[in-house]
Amino acid sequence: SVAYTGWYGFLLFKTLKATVLGPVLWGLISQFVVSRYLTRDEFFRADEPPEEVAKKRKDAFERMEKSWKQRWSKAGELQKYLKRHFSDLRFKASGFESMYPIWQEVVNEALDPITIVDHTEGMDIVDTSGERFLDASGSYGVNVFGFTKTKEFLVKGQELAATVGPCLGPMHPVVAEN
Repeated sequence: SVAYTGWYGFLLFKTLKATVLGPVLWGLISQFVVSRYLTRDEFFRADEPPEEVAKKRKDAFERMEKSWKQRWSKAGELQKYLKRHFSDLRFKASGFESMYPIWQEVVNEALDPITIVDHTEGMDIVDTSGERFLDASGSYGVNVFGFTKTKEFLVKGQELAATVGPCLGPMHPVVAEN
């Protein structure tokens, strides 16, 4: 049983080496470190700038907020629904990698970064408002094979799933290829 415990410990160690613990750990740590978020007023005055600088910041931010809401108006209601019903909607849920947590509340209320995809064309993502984005994040399949080949794989996978149906336990020969 010592050998098993050692082997299990080794596998756990290898798994943890491949795990991104930042978001998980930051979620726990932030409960103690981040005692509150900045108010909208504090957001523009965090570094105690002259009042005219704070006003310029606020005006620019509000212009951007208004522009953002107009540009993605079709997605607005669906974004609100998804935020209420999905616990981890964003790719970087903790925000630790992109924004210090005390800033998040103001930014996330004003600028909703959720992209509602309508379809893809080549390397472009086209959202429900017709806006086009270069998919720079992609995924393993897209990064390795490209969009066109990945779509072919999805069609073949759907055809196989329709043939085999939902079965838990028995294996299909395609499993050996993976």
